[in-house]
Amino acid sequence: MAIFYLDIDDEITSAAARIRGTEDLVVVLVLPAGSRIATSRINFRLLAREAQQRSRRLSIVAPDASARALAATAGLPVFASTMEYESSLAEPAGVGEEAAAPATVPVAGVAVQPPVPALDAGPAVAQARRLTPDELAARDVALAGGVAVGASGSAADSVSSVRDVIRDAGRGGMPEPHATAARLGPSTGLGPEREQAATPRRRRRRTALLVGLLVLVFLGVAGGAAAYLLLPSASIVLTIRPAPLAPVDFAVTADPAATAPDAAAAVVPATRLEIPLAASGTFKSTGKRVDEAAAVGSARWRNCDPTRAYTIPRGTLVRTTAGVAFATDEAVFLPVATIVGGGTKPTLTCQDRAVSVTAAKTGPAGNVAAGTITVIPGQYNSVVIKVTNPAATAGGIRNEFPKVIQKDVTAALAALGTQLDAQLVAGAATPAGLPAGSTAFPETATRGTATPTLDPTTLVDQEVAQFDLGVTATGTIVTVDQAPILALGEARLAAAVPADRDMIAGSAVVTVGPGTVDGQRVRFGVTARAESAPRVDESALRTQLKGRSPAQARAILAAYGDATVTLWPSWATTIPTFDARLDLRVEGVAGVSPTPAPSASTAP
Repeated sequence: MAIFYLDIDDEITSAAARIRGTEDLVVVLVLPAGSRIATSRINFRLLAREAQQRSRRLSIVAPDASARALAATAGLPVFASTMEYESSLAEPAGVGEEAAAPATVPVAGVAVQPPVPALDAGPAVAQARRLTPDELAARDVALAGGVAVGASGSAADSVSSVRDVIRDAGRGGMPEPHATAARLGPSTGLGPEREQAATPRRRRRRTALLVGLLVLVFLGVAGGAAAYLLLPSASIVLTIRPAPLAPVDFAVTADPAATAPDAAAAVVPATRLEIPLAASGTFKSTGKRVDEAAAVGSARWRNCDPTRAYTIPRGTLVRTTAGVAFATDEAVFLPVATIVGGGTKPTLTCQDRAVSVTAAKTGPAGNVAAGTITVIPGQYNSVVIKVTNPAATAGGIRNEFPKVIQKDVTAALAALGTQLDAQLVAGAATPAGLPAGSTAFPETATRGTATPTLDPTTLVDQEVAQFDLGVTATGTIVTVDQAPILALGEARLAAAVPADRDMIAGSAVVTVGPGTVDGQRVRFGVTARAESAPRVDESALRTQLKGRSPAQARAILAAYGDATVTLWPSWATTIPTFDARLDLRVEGVAGVSPTPAPSASTAP
């Protein structure tokens, strides 16, 4: 036997190739739902012809009723599943009886006879030895109708019918599933004569069955009334005894990144609670803009040396006696001094030259009075070289203006950030808007980026003594709702209950320890406790107790709890075996007070 599972897109050519390519005589094609082959009746007729030409016995397995209907119209045996097909192989008919073949499969109003099993009733036969076409046809005929000899027939008639089928198989024909039974004559016990003869007998059997049923009903009513009045009775009350379950300890992680509880990983969602933050202040400007200028004036140089001339270079510094220095703006030439006259009283004529000077330093200190610039550099002989300012110098100024610099803005933002951090710490300690049942963990507080109330770059270079600046930010803190943790603890408890016991409703107590912060996640140690009671199967327990003595019954019931056994009348020694005389009541759990709903023991 060859079973081929086709794909939904397989064409008729692919299915026909499967039939041609196998050497097995029994071929089963399994079509998936929505198969392309099952869209046309012609496809099934082509497959039936291919199987007939190659002496193959073809069956179709399809879950779609419409596909089975199309295959049935082509004369092919159809089945809803491979299990149904194998069941038809595992139920052969007995010899001398009507064939116990599976019932016809209703597919879209068409009744199709499923294929019959091999003579040795097992799907492994085809694997052990392939049957020849003659043997296969003889097997099908024998199992479809049974080789039975009737009162008016003989074994030769049955053999003749079998030979007809074998002869047809030898000619290359493949009998239809319904044609095999039609070829068998009355001697096989499957013809119309037997069907007509069986009808009166069936009617007589139904009548006798109905009469017997009425008699049994009458006897049952009468016997029940007598039993109720005369038979002993028993009343048993069982009070279940509870027992604590072993504590379940595990660790749970609350993660803000989780969107739903994960029981396998013991992870529950955490929530980030937002805390609005704002800070502002007035800050001094430390920068300055300086408006300054050096004083200018004129210096007159004099050379009284009759022996030589002098050139005073540009930039030569001359000073006042107070040390205010002035530099010559250009070089100046001092000719040699002349001597006029002779004798005892010659006349010396000194040479004077004027040059502009500028104060070496800016500011009002360079504004000196006339005649105060008198000190010449040391390389000149002060006896013959002189200098002075004929007029006062002027123009020396220095004015300072406050100005905001980048360092001032950076320091202001840092100070505002410190204020935001202080607000976050205070808000995390007692967060506003904390949901009921949730716990906040201040260690997880974080602050977002501060946003200035104005563009800080616009403050730089403003000539002001102070400036105002503010910032806003959003802080977050992780909060954990313990409800998912409690639910997870109850689920772990329920999974830990033994198969023969039940957890007592309301007895679960889940204790959640203080959380340990790990970054933005919080880990909790959890301990779950509950009580359980043995599961009672009243039907099975009744069966165990019937016919037992009170002591034996109490010993059996001791595994469940406390029991009282009362027999009536007093002379009765065993529990009745009739259900109507045995009253078994299972009471609630004894000695257990109501347990509060699961709750966390502590929270940080």
